[in-house]
Amino acid sequence: MYGWDDATEFAFFDKYYKNILEECEMLPKANEIINQLKKEGNSIHFITARLTNIDNCDTEGITIKSLKSFNIPYDSLDISVKYKLTFCKENNIDLLIEDSYETCKELNDFGIKTLLMTT
Repeated sequence: MYGWDDATEFAFFDKYYKNILEECEMLPKANEIINQLKKEGNSIHFITARLTNIDNCDTEGITIKSLKSFNIPYDSLDISVKYKLTFCKENNIDLLIEDSYETCKELNDFGIKTLLMTT
């Protein structure tokens, strides 16, 4: 997708986004680790920049269904968070596991611990 113009990117998401969400798989042992974190008394908040403007795609419903099917506990689910630094500051988030290097750097520069997840 790097280098695509906006029209091409939007056409791709309109066609495939729902399938991408419904077919995503959990990383190995992710549910075990998240369950252990919860058992240790941590709050689990899913903060995502998922798209919510795709026709015939209930992004939040699909995400909730996936979390349930993977047996992932959570305290809150925040869909379509564009500015994660602002969100983390406003909600006293002290550690974020993130898949964007740029977001990790921005949060880390502000003093919020980050772990870069790669897939």
